[in-house]
Amino acid sequence: MVEFLEYQWSVKQITPADIPRKEQPPNDDQALKELQELIASDPNLCEENFNNDYLLCFLRVRAFNAESAFRMISCRHFFKKKHPCIFVRSDISDTPNTSQGGVCLHNVNKQEGWIRTALEEGLPGVLPEKDPRGCHTLLFFPGQWDPNACPLMEGVLLATLMSLEAIIEESGGKLSHRKVIGRSENADNSLPPGETNGATSGSHPKDVKKGEARNKMHQQKKGIIPPKVVAIVDWSGFTMSRCGTAMSSGIRSFIECLQSCVPVHCEGIHFVSQPWYVDGALKLLRAFLTEKTRDKIHVHGNNLSQLHSMVGQRHLPAELGGDAPPFHTLTWADRIMKANKKTEKAELDGEI
Repeated sequence: MVEFLEYQWSVKQITPADIPRKEQPPNDDQALKELQELIASDPNLCEENFNNDYLLCFLRVRAFNAESAFRMISCRHFFKKKHPCIFVRSDISDTPNTSQGGVCLHNVNKQEGWIRTALEEGLPGVLPEKDPRGCHTLLFFPGQWDPNACPLMEGVLLATLMSLEAIIEESGGKLSHRKVIGRSENADNSLPPGETNGATSGSHPKDVKKGEARNKMHQQKKGIIPPKVVAIVDWSGFTMSRCGTAMSSGIRSFIECLQSCVPVHCEGIHFVSQPWYVDGALKLLRAFLTEKTRDKIHVHGNNLSQLHSMVGQRHLPAELGGDAPPFHTLTWADRIMKANKKTEKAELDGEI
C-alpha cells in the first residue's frame, strides 16, 4: 500500500480546449447557401433561376448534403438537355429553349393524349394508402401497354414523372424551379421587411390571415420529410413482342432518369408474374444500374406471399392478393390530369 501513499495527487484544471469537439452537420440555411454557390460556379447551371423551394427538394432527399444534391440536380439538367421531349410539368417554360431542354406549352397539349392513355393503362397508378413503412406505392401494369397508342418516353415516362411530382407536392415539396418576374423570394416563403405576421398596419384582415398562413408554412418547411416510394410491376399478360419494343424505345433512359433525377427515396422495385424473357432483359439492364439500385430490385415471380412479407398485404389491391378492393386506374388518371390542367392555367396566368 506504500505506493498509493507516495502518489502525488493533484487536480488539473480542464479548459475548453481539452474537450473534444464533435463536428456538427451544416444547418439548413448553410447547406442551401453551399448549394447555391455550387450552382453559381457551374457553367451549365449558373444561368438557371432556381428558387429555394426547388433546391430544398433535392437537399432534403440528400440529407442536406449540398454536394450530393448538386450532383442530382446536374443529372436532372443533363437528362433534360439530352432528351428535350422529356420534362416534368413544373419544368416547362413559356418559350422553347432547346439548349436547356425547355418545352413549349403547345407541346404539352400534343403529348397530353399519350399521358392520359398511360395513366388509364396503369402506367403508373398510385395506391390511396401508404404501406406499413409509410411508402407511397406505385403500380405498373405493362401487360396493358399498347406501344402504338402510348410511346414509352413521351407517354409512360412523363406520366410517371407527373405522378412522382404529385407525391412530392403532397408531402410538402415544390418542384417548380422558375422564379416569377417581379416577385421576390420572400413573397412565398417569408415575411417582407418591415411587416409583422404577413401584413402592415393598414392591411386588410384577409391579407393578414394570408400573411400568417405563409409565415406558418415557412416555419413548417424545415420539418418536411422527403417522400418514400415503392414500385410494384405486375407483368401479367406482357408479350415478348412488347418486350422488344420496350428495349428499343429507350428503357435505359427511363431507368437513368428515375434513379438519379427525381428527389424521392425509392425503397424498392418489385417484379411479379414476370415471364422468362423479362428475366433475361433484366439481366441485361443490370449493367446500366448502380449497385444501390440493383440491390433494391426484387423478383418474386408468382410468389405473392414473398411480396406481401416485404411490402405488406392490407393496402394492396385484390389483383396482387391484397385485402383492398380492385385498383381502378381512372381514379389516379383523373387526379393527375386535373392537377395538370390547374398547373397549366396557373402558369398561363403568371401565378407560378
